[in-house]
Amino acid sequence: MRRPFFYTPRGPVLPYDDPPRARAALARLLEQVAARDGIFLKVDPAVPRSRELVRLFQEQGLVPARERPHWGGLQPVAVCRLELGGQEAELLRSFHPKTRYNIGLAQRKGVQVRPGGREDLPTFHDLLEATAARQGFGVRGLVHLQQLWDHLVPAGMGRLLLAEHEGDLLAGAFLLRFGPGAWYLYGATSDRKRQLMPMYLVQWEAIRWALREGCRFYDFLGVSRRMDPLDRLYGLYRFKRGFGPRYVEFLGEWDFPADPRAYAWWRRLEPACMRAASRLGAARRLAGRLLEAAARGGMGAL
Repeated sequence: MRRPFFYTPRGPVLPYDDPPRARAALARLLEQVAARDGIFLKVDPAVPRSRELVRLFQEQGLVPARERPHWGGLQPVAVCRLELGGQEAELLRSFHPKTRYNIGLAQRKGVQVRPGGREDLPTFHDLLEATAARQGFGVRGLVHLQQLWDHLVPAGMGRLLLAEHEGDLLAGAFLLRFGPGAWYLYGATSDRKRQLMPMYLVQWEAIRWALREGCRFYDFLGVSRRMDPLDRLYGLYRFKRGFGPRYVEFLGEWDFPADPRAYAWWRRLEPACMRAASRLGAARRLAGRLLEAAARGGMGAL
């Protein structure tokens, strides 16, 4: 018999600043997992780590989930978040001098950043796949991007930015706006003309967009928690740090074992399941690229 497990990405959203109310709401949520014969519930709230929250989760029977490579969890445990406010010029002056220089360099060299349309998604996705292959991370299929567009952009909650130079697509970013913030969901760069620093200008235009939309913060999303120059993600942290964001470490992933025995089996099998899922995902992405290439007129499109 198949049994479910449950996951609340960046949730649950609870009044964590009011521990009695948060405790009562969390208890009701955990009761629902057991009532639906769930094996476990995985939570990942977007709240800073604190001793009080750790104690609250432990009192409710939650246990720390297995730490995952690079980001720490399914969602990044640590992010860089830029507080917005004031005027553009004031915000620009707050950046690291090298970051300001690279933004200006891209402008002087003629890099142009424009809003992308839905028809640009296949080209952006190709660039995203090339970036993923170069840097060794997975990427979802084109359909995922199209669904994001259809749900977010018409509602004014999403935006695609593309950096071009003399007809060449050099970089791009897909952004999300919700509530008080904007998030840098996906970014891609070409290995051509990297000396033009196109992603610096893309990020500046993304921040300007968030500022115009009235957002209070711009979230660069994940960075490694290892501040080690030898870590393969350190360059990403150094790039994001140049814009002057705060380093924020969230509480991370916690599991509630509704069925402790079944959950113990899952913990033993989880690494093998994750490896199998990763291989299956890679095979599906390759199959998708083959189908898309065939639809565009032959294998040469790969």
